[in-house]
Amino acid sequence: MIDHYIQSAKQRIMNECWRDDFPVELDHIVVEMVTGKMNNTSIGGITSIKRGDTSMSYDSSDAFHRTLERYSGELERFRRVIIG
Repeated sequence: MIDHYIQSAKQRIMNECWRDDFPVELDHIVVEMVTGKMNNTSIGGITSIKRGDTSMSYDSSDAFHRTLERYSGELERFRRVIIG
């Protein structure tokens, strides 16, 4: 499962930067993406719990997407420019 998350995170970064290779300088972003995904999955993405009459709210946003947004400035330096 972790290997799948790592490969998915790397692919998302490569897609975001229009690259065919993965810059090792971005490994720390992969680590944050995978740990965010694991934490979201392991606790079910629960954002709030109400006890009286039992109610639970879940975070439906994508942990990978949130991390990419947070590091968008850093990813800019690794984007390939596509001409024509």
